[in-house]
Amino acid sequence: MQSDSKRIAFLDITKCFAIFCVILGHVIQQTFPGDPYHDSWLFQFIYSFHMPLFMVVSGYFMEKAFAMSPLYFLKRRSIQLLLPTLTFSILFILFHNIIYTRFTDKDSINFFAYLSGGWMWFLKYLFICAVIAYASKKIFRNDILAASLPTILLIILTRTTIFRLLPFLWLGYFLHKYNDRLFRRPLVPLIGSLIFFIFFLIFWKGDYDAAYRIIFFKDAVRFDMQNFIITLIRLGVGAAGSIFFIALFKILLERIKGGKLLQLCSETGRNTLGIYCIQIYLLEFGLEHIAFRFNFPGAVVAQLVYAIIVLILCDALVRLVNKNKWTALFMLCLLYTSDAADDLTRVD
Repeated sequence: MQSDSKRIAFLDITKCFAIFCVILGHVIQQTFPGDPYHDSWLFQFIYSFHMPLFMVVSGYFMEKAFAMSPLYFLKRRSIQLLLPTLTFSILFILFHNIIYTRFTDKDSINFFAYLSGGWMWFLKYLFICAVIAYASKKIFRNDILAASLPTILLIILTRTTIFRLLPFLWLGYFLHKYNDRLFRRPLVPLIGSLIFFIFFLIFWKGDYDAAYRIIFFKDAVRFDMQNFIITLIRLGVGAAGSIFFIALFKILLERIKGGKLLQLCSETGRNTLGIYCIQIYLLEFGLEHIAFRFNFPGAVVAQLVYAIIVLILCDALVRLVNKNKWTALFMLCLLYTSDAADDLTRVD
C-alpha cells in the first residue's frame, strides 16, 4: 500500500470514502423524490460527517505548515487552495455561459459573484481556517490556547459558517500529533467514537451549517442556549463521525495489509480534487437533465450503485487526463499531486 513511503495510505483511503460520500449526497439530491435535507436518512447521515472529515484530514498536515515562515505558508496554501479555485471558476464560467446556456434555459452567471461562492467553497473555507490556525499558533505558541481561544470566540460571537469548520482542522492536527498514544489500542478510539457518533446522531436534526449566533449584544447581552446546543451537537456529530471513520480505515489497512481493492481506493483518494471538479460537470450539467426519481423499494441500493458508477467514471477521467501534463493542468488534477501540494497528502 505504501507505494510512496511518504504517503499516509489510510488517509488516501479515507479521502476516497469522503469523496464518494460527496458524490452520493449529490446523487441523492437528484434522485430523491422529496426534500433530502429533511426526509432522507442516508442524506442526513452523510452530511453529518463528510465535510468535517475532509477538514480533519487536512488538519493532519498542519504541523508541517506551522514550521513554515508566514510568507512561505501563504504562498504554499495559495497555490494549493486559491489557484485551483480561481482556475476552476474560470473554466466553469466559460463552459456555463458560452456552451451550457445555449442548450438550456439557465441564465448566465456573474464571474465575481460565483467566485465569492460557487462549488469550490470548501477550498476557500480551508484556506481561511488554515490561515486562522497558523496565526493563532504563532501568537499563542501553546497548542491548547491556539486551538481553543480564537475558535471559541469566533463560534460564539459570529454566525459565520466558516468558523464551524475550524475545530475540525484542529482536531486533525491533534490526532496526528498524538497518533501513537491515541491509536496504541486502536479499538478504543474506534468504539468510543462510534458510541458518541450514535449519541449525537440521535439528537442531530440536519443542521448542516449550524450558522447560529450564540451571544447577542443588541440592547443587552444575551446567551442563546438553544443555538449553543444546536452548534454543540453539530460539532459533536462531525468530530465523532470523523474520528470513527479515520480509526476504521486505519485498522482495516493494518489488518488487511494490502489487497487490490484497497490499492485502488488509495489511488482514487489521491485524485480527490480532480474527481470533485469532474463530478460537478457530470452531475450538475449532464446527468441533472435525466429526469428520474428513485421512488421505489430498494432506492437506497440504486443510489449507492449510481454513486459508485459516477465515482469510477470520474476517477477514470482524472487518470486519463493525468497521463499528459497539459491536460492534467487544464483539469486541475496536476495541482493536487504536484510538489506544490505535497504537504496536503504527505508527511516527512
